[in-house]
Amino acid sequence: MINEKITVSSDDTQKLDKMKAALAIRNATYENNNLSCSLLDNDIINSCNNCSLNFICEKIDRAAEDYRKSITKVINNFSF
Repeated sequence: MINEKITVSSDDTQKLDKMKAALAIRNATYENNNLSCSLLDNDIINSCNNCSLNFICEKIDRAAEDYRKSITKVINNFSF
């Protein structure tokens, strides 16, 4: 399992960096990579149904899809 951190740490605090999380989602949409779950990939769980993270994962998938749709809108049509 690869450990890619999306946190900012100082001597006494550790915070989630929203920019890095957003960039990870955006990069997955740009590179035509699907977002995946290491729990499923590593056979730790066999279904998302009873996973406590399922609610968050569904929101992440929806955010990625909404982002993909927002950057693929047709702005103008040209006729030659």
